[in-house]
Amino acid sequence: MFQRFAQQDLAGWSPILTPGALVLYFVLAGAVCAAIGAPLLAASLSVVQVRVRYDDAGALAGLDAPARAAALAAAGGGGVPLTLSIPIARPMRAPVYVYYELGAFYQNHKRYVRSRDDQQMGGVPGPPAERCAPEKTTADGEPIVPCGLAAWSHFNDTFADWALVEPGGGGGTPPTATPLAVDSSAIAWPSDARHLYGPVTPQNFNTDPASRGGGAASAPGLPLNEDQHLMVWLRPAAAPTVRKLWGVINTPLPAGSAVRVSVGNRYNTYGWGGPKAVVLTTSSWAGGRNHFLGAAYLAVAGACLLAAAGFALGAGTGCCGLVRRRRFGDPSELSWNRVKQA
Repeated sequence: MFQRFAQQDLAGWSPILTPGALVLYFVLAGAVCAAIGAPLLAASLSVVQVRVRYDDAGALAGLDAPARAAALAAAGGGGVPLTLSIPIARPMRAPVYVYYELGAFYQNHKRYVRSRDDQQMGGVPGPPAERCAPEKTTADGEPIVPCGLAAWSHFNDTFADWALVEPGGGGGTPPTATPLAVDSSAIAWPSDARHLYGPVTPQNFNTDPASRGGGAASAPGLPLNEDQHLMVWLRPAAAPTVRKLWGVINTPLPAGSAVRVSVGNRYNTYGWGGPKAVVLTTSSWAGGRNHFLGAAYLAVAGACLLAAAGFALGAGTGCCGLVRRRRFGDPSELSWNRVKQA
């Protein structure tokens, strides 16, 4: 057997792609792609998602970007408060995931991604790494923990006083507001808390509230491996539109209701015109709301079925025979044996 294999003398399968076989192959490929794409698209369509922008709401509505940045700076570390109402048009089953969204924020930039010290955040003693500059040390030379641009730019808007507002009934009954719990105790990857970050206490971290608002989104003095919001932020996003998990609502939200939240607008995105939004979304067995994968499979299925129909019409007989088929093994079909037309 080995000798025959070495001499390439083994019997092989040399299929001949006849028109009928091509039609069968394309039909099978189209059926497989359709069987995969249809459930994926149906699962994506079943996801309910609500997005409400808030960087241009409240006291900042109607102002241009420089005026909004000036108002944010004048507010100092307290930020500009506003109350946001998120309407629920379709029922949302639990769990409902709460995200905050930043537009045009290129968190995957190479310089930004490298500006961190994983050994420092893991608890290894030593001075901050050089790649953390300019957020390596304070003006007095004290080390910044955690250092680097990634940690320094930590998103620090706050979302509090969540409530579910249900519409009133007949007879002029007023709407009722029920406190809504948003769980953020386990929103980071468990592997990050176990292996990437250690029980490191922040030092000299975001001590200038006037420039960025300070690290108010995190509890002061909380160790890095317990700071869920900071661990979520430090995992870079791949797309320019950054969407980070803030918490989970384990209560179903009925249609016609609204979610009310008090927002502390601190994070200054007005310099580059990046919008900020709150997103409520459910999930399915295929993940979040993204039609691309299911639509791509269905598009390939349609192309395969069109190709099968084309081969079926082209290889037919009679009025449907659009392409003349040659006989297999006919030497007269070779180019040098064909009779040249005058």
